[in-house]
Amino acid sequence: MDDKRDKQPPIPDNIKQYLNEAQLMTIGQMESFGWELFFIRRPLFQETLTIMYFPSSGETAVIEQDGTFNKAHDVYVRPAVAA
Repeated sequence: MDDKRDKQPPIPDNIKQYLNEAQLMTIGQMESFGWELFFIRRPLFQETLTIMYFPSSGETAVIEQDGTFNKAHDVYVRPAVAA
């Protein structure tokens, strides 16, 4: 089976095309605390799913459509693989 994730980068070049102002503001705030934008899932005909990652602990968080920073999400995120 083909892995479709190889066709898209985890973070698109123009994130403003996929995220709203509330999400962008939250990302900027959380980056100042050491969180990193991990990926933006962009399924066809569905809302995007934005995930941030905290490298020192491995924690992940979802940035909700309203900009809420949600560490209590139920999204399974595979561990990052070193390149």
